[in-house]
Amino acid sequence: MVKLKFKIVKLSQTYKDILMLWQKIVKDGFKPDLIVAILRGGYFPAKILSELFGGINLKTVEISFYKNLERENKPKIIQPIYGSLKGKNVLLVDDVVDSGETLRLAYKHLLKKEVFTVKTATIHKKVWSRINPDYYVHEIDWWVVYPWELIEFSMVIGRKLKKEGKNLRETSVFLLKKGLNLDGKVVKKVLKEIVF
Repeated sequence: MVKLKFKIVKLSQTYKDILMLWQKIVKDGFKPDLIVAILRGGYFPAKILSELFGGINLKTVEISFYKNLERENKPKIIQPIYGSLKGKNVLLVDDVVDSGETLRLAYKHLLKKEVFTVKTATIHKKVWSRINPDYYVHEIDWWVVYPWELIEFSMVIGRKLKKEGKNLRETSVFLLKKGLNLDGKVVKKVLKEIVF
């Protein structure tokens, strides 16, 4: 059976957390000229932070490090940041910092763009992370599943359970067990049409 310590975070909680993150940044006095989101997980929090900062410009950098919840050897930039960032105060945003390697790679990428300052922000920080973001809301020791990852999460866990010999019903029961807050109709549709 798939053994993974995880927690599904509701959208309403995510909004509250991003607001708390923004308040920490404001209290510190940092005023970004630009927000850079690490794709894919950092896009939603970066978009909300951009709105909270008055709609400042938002750019993205895509970095690959995980595939099907499994860590690959090392992170790599799939889509770099284009254009001049010279002299800018940049807020680099991701949803969670795990090992810290993705955040470190994105940070180094920004320094090569001759930015003035880079500050990092995440909603969650894993207790074992080698990097402490400048701003974060929660320190955790579990796998967090954000609202924007529910379909991907259902597919990945569904495929793992199918590989272990579980059928559609057993997999649905596992994913819909009490307390996970997954939408039953969505999970069943994903499992039936994509996994099984």
